[in-house]
Amino acid sequence: MTKVIGGILVVALLASLAVLFFINSGKKPQSGLPQISRVTTPGTKQAQPSTTQTPAQEQRYTVKVFFVKIDDNGKTGRKIGCNDSLIPVTRSVVSKDSALKVALTELLTKKDGEPGLYNVFTQSDLTVENAILENGKATIYLKGTYSFGGVCDTPRFKEQLIETAKQFGDVKDVSFFINNIPLDKALSAKG
Repeated sequence: MTKVIGGILVVALLASLAVLFFINSGKKPQSGLPQISRVTTPGTKQAQPSTTQTPAQEQRYTVKVFFVKIDDNGKTGRKIGCNDSLIPVTRSVVSKDSALKVALTELLTKKDGEPGLYNVFTQSDLTVENAILENGKATIYLKGTYSFGGVCDTPRFKEQLIETAKQFGDVKDVSFFINNIPLDKALSAKG
């Protein structure tokens, strides 16, 4: 009797291990860059990992949005112009849009910011019109109006956008257009 129970337990253990192996065999190894974490919400369908593919139904994304710590001089994040630091803040968002569009929309629409951090987009009214990813290059079209509080806002504006887009492992290069004008040209026109 003990041998029968022991045999049943061994078979059950092996079957559980086989199921776990089968479930995990479809996962791809992660690169050194942050990847999108997806959690399926009730009544939704899990989409294949992609930063630009729009899922058929709502999905929960965990994305990073980059804000500025003014005069931090790179102590707590990546140093950018005017001796500031870029600080990632993790957000959980439910949307039907692609992960790339979700992250950028979260950056552009967060008017309250984070305690101790600055978001250059609080005085802007920009939206993501389109986000295209081809061969590792993301081309992102923004539409709307924007304004700056001073000369240091120009590098903050550019770096917040670029860092938020480049968080995904499949985005190697990024180009932004504001109202169909290349980002650098649009920023130089603002002064």
